[in-house]
Amino acid sequence: MKKTLFSIFTLGLILIVACSAKQKLYRIQGSTEDAFNGLTLYLINPANLSIVDSTTIEEGEFELVRPFTQPELSRVELNATYPISLDFIIEEGNIELLIESKEKIVKG
Repeated sequence: MKKTLFSIFTLGLILIVACSAKQKLYRIQGSTEDAFNGLTLYLINPANLSIVDSTTIEEGEFELVRPFTQPELSRVELNATYPISLDFIIEEGNIELLIESKEKIVKG
């Protein structure tokens, strides 16, 4: 009986500790011209040009949420139809991007 209660208590304590550990995230939110609706936006690692993540632009907006490990240079690119790219530094928290055919803005 004591072993069972101890096991239940230990399991409960492990679950509480595991659930309380918050994962650090970064969120990239952005807006674009409506002409880009339906296009794919890629998050690229510029060091090796690999695709890290992607999302589809809907109603002129997009969002990517990923685990944060350390600040690093990153890039977003639209698919080949529009040769638009934007380099920025990834940091923990919210990153806002405005991508238009003539202007690119990073906030956050």
